[in-house]
Amino acid sequence: MVQIKYTDIESLFKDSGNNEMPRVYLIFGEDFLVRRTRKRVKNLIIGKDKPSFSVETLDGTSSSMGDLIEQISTLSFFTPKKLIIVTRAPLFMTGTPKPGETYYSATELEHLTSVIVSGIPENHYLL
Repeated sequence: MVQIKYTDIESLFKDSGNNEMPRVYLIFGEDFLVRRTRKRVKNLIIGKDKPSFSVETLDGTSSSMGDLIEQISTLSFFTPKKLIIVTRAPLFMTGTPKPGETYYSATELEHLTSVIVSGIPENHYLL
């Protein structure tokens, strides 16, 4: 996995070209920069003027792993690209979840890893 700075996002996409873009992105850091980077990546993958139904947004603290894997696996019938955004993903959370929150178990994370390794459908991206 390549780690890049916020300021180098556009160069990643220019260097990759449309067919070689990474399918999985992990954005971390200060909340403001995470939101801003998420928006930039979304615009670079989907386009600024594309329909919002190209994007599925899940709250990681309340969505199950099954919901996430279903979104990754479900093909988009209306648009050529699909972006699945997971906000507040509890990938690195430990301890006891707060009421109403869910943390992913090691087994669930292994299942997600196997889905990613076996291949995310073409033109699907996980952010």
